[in-house]
Amino acid sequence: MILNATRQTALASGEPRSPLQSPGYGSPVAVVDPEPSAQEADRLIHAAWDVLGRTGFEGFKVASVIRAAGSSTKGFYRHFASKDEMLLALLIDETHRASTRFASRVAATSTPTEALEMWISTMIGAAGRPDLAARARLFASLSQISSNFPDQVLRTRQPMLAPLVEALTAGLESGAMPLADPLADAPLILSLCGGVLRDLLDGTAATGVEESITNTTALVLRSLGVRGR
Repeated sequence: MILNATRQTALASGEPRSPLQSPGYGSPVAVVDPEPSAQEADRLIHAAWDVLGRTGFEGFKVASVIRAAGSSTKGFYRHFASKDEMLLALLIDETHRASTRFASRVAATSTPTEALEMWISTMIGAAGRPDLAARARLFASLSQISSNFPDQVLRTRQPMLAPLVEALTAGLESGAMPLADPLADAPLILSLCGGVLRDLLDGTAATGVEESITNTTALVLRSLGVRGR
């Protein structure tokens, strides 16, 4: 079921459904539209994001997703074994989108320190963007999902961690971050930023978004031995 959900997430993120449906693959292209079951899964994924945006993580219910998608209980369980498995599919979908966003923003920087600062800003800054709030809340709830799917969640984190590990490695090699241990530090920084993001989304943070970004960045840079921080 999880593999099926993961495949359907690719449908929602706009990736090609199969080689035969991709432009330029052979001639003629025999398949133009996705099969009905794929269309159903696509509707469920999009409906789930709509429901999550309206109700938040705690109020997320399968029945609401089914109604919003115009589907049925049988249709839902044809693609997902449980509510948690659908949340995993949404997490995979969001990680795919966020990884692209993170990579493009980090690539625009010119130094390892700037890259690290941009990564932290992009992560925590999602709390200040209404268009990303529902997706950010899901990512901030990573620990709840990982208790049921630890291996899958661990794999979904890798694209998010990649630009962070790269920045830390470059900082270590250049001497800008002499205390960095890239592979060990990256998951810790992710957890720290995720916690700050969750507090901001829950309204329990002691500071606003910008100050939280500034304070978190300063803490991380000091821990890595960045001079002047």
